[in-house]
Amino acid sequence: MYKIVGDVMKKIYIKYQVLVNGLPQIDKYKIDEFTLKQGHLKEEYFNNKYTTVESELKLNMNYYLHSCIIDFEKLTYNYFENDEFIEFEISNKRKLNGKADNLFNANNDIFNKIEDLEKKLRLILNIPLSFQFIIIKVFNENKEYLFSLKKYGTISFWNRLDYKIEVDELNNNSRFYLDYNAMKKINNNNFKRALEFYMDSFESEKISIRYILLFSSLESLFNLDSEDVTKKLKRYVAKILAEDNAEEYERIAEEINLLYDKRCKYVHGKNINCIAMNDEVLLRRYVRKVIITYWVIINATQKTSRQILAYLDSNKVDIQIKAVVVSLNSKNFSEQQRNLINLIEKNGVKIPDDVKANILSKCNDK
Repeated sequence: MYKIVGDVMKKIYIKYQVLVNGLPQIDKYKIDEFTLKQGHLKEEYFNNKYTTVESELKLNMNYYLHSCIIDFEKLTYNYFENDEFIEFEISNKRKLNGKADNLFNANNDIFNKIEDLEKKLRLILNIPLSFQFIIIKVFNENKEYLFSLKKYGTISFWNRLDYKIEVDELNNNSRFYLDYNAMKKINNNNFKRALEFYMDSFESEKISIRYILLFSSLESLFNLDSEDVTKKLKRYVAKILAEDNAEEYERIAEEINLLYDKRCKYVHGKNINCIAMNDEVLLRRYVRKVIITYWVIINATQKTSRQILAYLDSNKVDIQIKAVVVSLNSKNFSEQQRNLINLIEKNGVKIPDDVKANILSKCNDK
């Protein structure tokens, strides 16, 4: 709520409509107060030859629209819209019209909310989606429509729908919820840098840059001394994600070793074409899981970065942390519940059969 002291105030209401590039359809997806919806573009939009100027750069709006289409036959696109009106109070002296941009530019929270949502979705879904248009619809105190303001997202001619991960993985990722605001504020500089590198990796249209930034994210967490960086990365990624399974540990360590070798060959010029899309997808999957788990470790243990490495080396990770990893590694909710039951019983707690049956009865994944 924004108030001006000593002035008569009036209420206005806003709604966001956020056009998304790079997000395939996920059925009935909601996050925070936003719902994913589908819209349909008119074919005549693409017959218009027009440009606009944003930050002194000419944009062909058709590039934006094309990059957001998920079905070219039906010309459908995805957008997020907040379910409820958001209320603001402004000076009664202020005139509201389509030139009221300064009203909203002064209130950074309006746009910060959308920027955080974009980053949060990237971490949850692990895809490089981008918010191409932000449309703010303004309503009066009677919730009658007045006008709309538009803000353009990052300039990009990359159709992010080309970034392919399995549909099942995307749907599985969508069931997670993260407190991104808490992540930003956490008192751990190594984690903050790791999160920053991970987010920056979504911006570049060059796969090599995205790949290097993903490894920079891991290095921020684990490269804290003079030991060989490859050994540290593969050891700690495997320690976090292998679920105390020796074979799984070796498999993950070997994959990280091979992925990092490709990074080094590219950076040092030995092979500039060695990084493939499936390499980035695999690496991004690991980095996302590590970032989420590391964040939970910080909150659960209040340890520093160096203490976290010692904690992982101790092989005495709390069951709370192990449960997070089990959840992240599970392919769907049913598998997660079964694996959590196994984890709890493996740690010496017997769950009655009727309780297990009740838990599993709520699993309806196909």
